[in-house]
Amino acid sequence: HPLQKITSPTYRDLIEWPLISYRTVLAKRQIRSMLTNSAETEKFEHNFPVAVVTNLKALSEVVQNTDYVIMGLKTLYLEEQRQGLVRPVRLADFELNLSLEIVWRTNRILSPAEQEMIVSFESIRDQHLEAARQAGLE
Repeated sequence: HPLQKITSPTYRDLIEWPLISYRTVLAKRQIRSMLTNSAETEKFEHNFPVAVVTNLKALSEVVQNTDYVIMGLKTLYLEEQRQGLVRPVRLADFELNLSLEIVWRTNRILSPAEQEMIVSFESIRDQHLEAARQAGLE
């Protein structure tokens, strides 16, 4: 990938290539605040994201065979990284610290209270995403 030729890539280098993501609200907001001119803004709007998907794991081959960049959870491609098929891009001026999961024990039947809590989390998430979408942040 062309980013590999850059010793210390920045967000300006990242916006040169199409990005696929599962969610970009925080990243878009953070990068948009750093843009300095209309050319950067135009490139950013064109490439960031070029697609939003729900299953980034299935896109491993896209990353390996194209100049697309994928933004996902830090743990998503650990096996591919171990095999040397992909590698993370470390940007000198951009860092998102998002590594969140909700999990429960295997073979555990959730109580009604636990199910209600998860539904509540999902509802809040959906409201946040809708507000961001209406504000043009995703």
